[in-house]
Amino acid sequence: MNKGLLNLKGGNMVKIAFWSNDRDAGVTANLAAISVIALHEGQSKTLLLENHYSSNNLARYLIPSRMEFLKEVEVYYLGHGTRDCLVQQLERGTSKKRAELSTIELINDSLFYLPQNRLQEDFFDYEFHWNQLPLIRQFEEKGHYIFIDTKVNNSLSSKMILDEADLVVVSLRQDIRSFIEFYQEYSSLLQKTFFIVSDYRKNRDVTIRHIQKRFGIPTNRISTILHNIEFESALYEGRVIEFINRNLTCISTDPNYDFINELMNTTRKIMLINDYKKLKKEEVI
Repeated sequence: MNKGLLNLKGGNMVKIAFWSNDRDAGVTANLAAISVIALHEGQSKTLLLENHYSSNNLARYLIPSRMEFLKEVEVYYLGHGTRDCLVQQLERGTSKKRAELSTIELINDSLFYLPQNRLQEDFFDYEFHWNQLPLIRQFEEKGHYIFIDTKVNNSLSSKMILDEADLVVVSLRQDIRSFIEFYQEYSSLLQKTFFIVSDYRKNRDVTIRHIQKRFGIPTNRISTILHNIEFESALYEGRVIEFINRNLTCISTDPNYDFINELMNTTRKIMLINDYKKLKKEEVI
């Protein structure tokens, strides 16, 4: 693999890969929630994208009434999105204006989504692999942060994203086996890993303190996203943005208070790591 094609370290953007070695660890849901909270915590413009096609994608979680939305913009989806950006680059080089038109603005001038297209998986992965750098560079002025929902398996594009990301947010289930498997197979990522224990339930035997002690994980490198039934409903109804905005100022007696409070805590930890990494990059530049 030609490393020269994969140099994503330039500029002041922070590239964050949301990933897991476990297919059922809630990576996409965690990314969706954190991306919204981060804006309320002062993060600058953010671009969200995936390097794979899935029906349970960011659009499903972040766009209300998704089916009606897709019907209304069917032509938009067919003519835009990740595939379109990639194909256009092959045909006539990169186009900054084209890339900007290919995003959906989720929150006013703050949160943007590059939609997926239905495409054969092998073709999508191949094109994404060889064209990720010019695609991402087109958004350098549009957002200082890029959150990438990264495919679980060892695809070409996933390997590249994990290698070049400034931070890898690894979502794992609340059990010891998930962590053992990660440490056995992906220890090379540890230096830039932040762990999220997904769907966390306080009454289980395996607590976050137990996990920290067992694996020697510093407090600033691990957090949780709590189990919350209303949040799960919001995911599948495309109401994540509305759910978070409505509950941001909820009082301590509200049933969603603990969930929002811990989500904010998790997001702040990630942002603190990001701010440090961004500062170090600017010092080098």
